[in-house]
Amino acid sequence: IYRDDVEDQALSDETFRDFCRRFPNHELLIDLYYMQYLTALKLDDQPTAERYRQQILTLFPDSKEAQIVRQPDYFARLQKMAQEQDSLYETTYRSYCQNDFVVVKHNKHYAEQNYPLSPLMPRFLFLNAIAVAKTDGQTAFITQLQDMVARYPESELASMAKDMLALMGQGAESQKGDLSSLQTRRTTETPENQEQDSLEVQFSTE
Repeated sequence: IYRDDVEDQALSDETFRDFCRRFPNHELLIDLYYMQYLTALKLDDQPTAERYRQQILTLFPDSKEAQIVRQPDYFARLQKMAQEQDSLYETTYRSYCQNDFVVVKHNKHYAEQNYPLSPLMPRFLFLNAIAVAKTDGQTAFITQLQDMVARYPESELASMAKDMLALMGQGAESQKGDLSSLQTRRTTETPENQEQDSLEVQFSTE
């Protein structure tokens, strides 16, 4: 907020240092280090950028951010990705429609290795999951969908993937018992008076 909305870099830096001091093991610390690194690059402050780069590599060697800062030409390649990502995804989707699942898997691996923070990654992962379903079966498909949802829970495809996982879960339940057993369990989990209370709740149009 201080950096982007208030545009007070000095206060942003001070807050960053305070956060590092108070929460040295916080899971979001890597995001702040990476933010400081990008800010230094934007200001063309190469010594500061290099300092944060080294800290990212030392403190968070296995992070995606470390993978990025290890590649000196990453931002040039990211710009290239912005130009080619639509055609790459189009090629991947066309390959899927033609049942060329080898290409789908290869393109997903290529995007994942070279552009791990691309906004199109959820789409590549989703297509790859469906390709896996066609070639490796339902168990592998479920694993791939779960991986996509875990990595990109807020993506537009995550809700679709969750629905698919839920439907497959219901299918597994129906193989263990008939549908009436599912309905019985649902009734048990939702008492009748609770259902009545929910019916009486009034909502505004907003």
